[in-house]
Amino acid sequence: MEVKAETQQQDNVFVEVVKEKATKEKQEPKKTKYKYQDRKGQKHDIYITKRGACFYYKTSKNNKEYRVYLDSTTTSRINAILNEE
Repeated sequence: MEVKAETQQQDNVFVEVVKEKATKEKQEPKKTKYKYQDRKGQKHDIYITKRGACFYYKTSKNNKEYRVYLDSTTTSRINAILNEE
């Protein structure tokens, strides 16, 4: 939870007043029905963020999962198809 501080004047004294700031709910990316095939022939599910960026999850040699974002041309095509549906 984040806090936001403001000041109020009481006579010749400025007093700091702490107010709780509403936290934003983190939205999880949505899985699409499309797949991405990499150079090795592996197929990955494509996800889309709330801002329209497309990516797939990839696992590193250290078993850490990270996002690989698709290029803007592919992202634009997927967004256009999804907007038609």
